[in-house]
Amino acid sequence: MRAIIAALVVTSAFCISFTAPAKADNEVVRGEPCGDLLADLKQESPHLDFLGCQEEMREPVRAQVARYRVAGSQAQAVERHFMKTANMPALVFLCCGWDSVGPKGRDGWLQAGVEHFTISMHSDETLFNRRADWSRIPWFNVTVIRYLEMP
Repeated sequence: MRAIIAALVVTSAFCISFTAPAKADNEVVRGEPCGDLLADLKQESPHLDFLGCQEEMREPVRAQVARYRVAGSQAQAVERHFMKTANMPALVFLCCGWDSVGPKGRDGWLQAGVEHFTISMHSDETLFNRRADWSRIPWFNVTVIRYLEMP
């Protein structure tokens, strides 16, 4: 009986490995965790909460992607900071949320030696389309990307 159960387990594992779906071309491949990129750059803001950092494929290159959040009541201070230090465009309301979209793209950027970082900021979907209502938006998100390779 034990031999039969063992054979079934091995056969099931074998079948699962052959029938598992292949990774889609656009699926994010996550690698090693990384640290607080803004702290590394000495660009910390007292209002930002560091959520985590993970290595990802940003086609066609590997990158470290750090995620942060800021309460809506403090979002304008963080926006101003990155507009000044990283040339990030001002946030605008598009369709259903706030995003840092400017005439030259959506990202601000920082250079540290030969390393290049991009910074973007956005809200989740919201109906609050006036800056005066930002304090009513629970969180804004900030993403910092360090590219590990050249395209």
